[in-house]
Amino acid sequence: MIRPVSGSIAARGRPARKRPDLLPYALLAPSLLALGLVILYPVAQAIVLSVEDVNLLKGGLDRHPFDGLNNFQVALGMSDFWNSLAVSLIYATAAVLASYVLGLFLALLLNGAFRGRAIARALAIAPWAMPPVVTSIVWLWMYDQQFGVINYLLRLAHLISANVGWLTDPTLALPSVILVTVWKSVPLAMIVLLAGLQGIPNELYEAARIDGAGVFAEFRSITLPGLRPVSSLIVLMLSLWTFKEFTYVYVLTGGGPGNATETLVLQVYYQAFKFLQFGLAAAIGVLVMLICLIFSAFYLPLVYGRGSDGKGF
Repeated sequence: MIRPVSGSIAARGRPARKRPDLLPYALLAPSLLALGLVILYPVAQAIVLSVEDVNLLKGGLDRHPFDGLNNFQVALGMSDFWNSLAVSLIYATAAVLASYVLGLFLALLLNGAFRGRAIARALAIAPWAMPPVVTSIVWLWMYDQQFGVINYLLRLAHLISANVGWLTDPTLALPSVILVTVWKSVPLAMIVLLAGLQGIPNELYEAARIDGAGVFAEFRSITLPGLRPVSSLIVLMLSLWTFKEFTYVYVLTGGGPGNATETLVLQVYYQAFKFLQFGLAAAIGVLVMLICLIFSAFYLPLVYGRGSDGKGF
């Protein structure tokens, strides 16, 4: 006679319900707490400050009357704000495009096999390893109108007849700052793009050569599509970092001559520490953050929404 299976044996055959593993969350908790204190709390404080009337010309920091959106209305009504926005957009766009193109060119060169490649790669990333303040000071000396090495070399090559005020001429100041930013950013773009190049299977190039494809056809059909993920990443990183760049502009020109190189980040600094309008400075800072968030919100779906096959990455 067949006996019924006991309840304990039947229960033993069913898969046991797993308890949630809290160890990963416990390990992440210190980092998340530090991230919240270092990033989220200052952002929240800046948002609160942007809707308060905090002006040292009117009183101390202990007076925080609620001011609504008045700081944002004042900021958007300032001609200096729109000039700084235009300067920031020109500065970021030119620097990012030049950094990407030069970084891609160097990555293609250093991706090949040649003697001394390791040394060349180490030298190529040297500008990126220098502190931004040191980089700015060195270029400030090089740009000096009287004793700078740039004017000396150009005169020696008979390309100029008189010294050029690279940082004092309103038409040359912004391109000069862009050049320094590009010099600093190219190594990072090169490293990321070089890693992307090494991730492209060599079999694709071999198959293209068998089919008779030339160098430009390989670059257009294999290299560029293969670099799309890392290209999207580096363009986004450089765009956000350059748009919020402070050190190079402040050390080289201080926003001058006039306001030819005054970016939004410099506008925040001057409103806070020169004009002592901390509420207005916070409002402009929040606007900078919103611009970056809006750019990211449109950029990421545009780039990652679909891949070459239309299904995304």
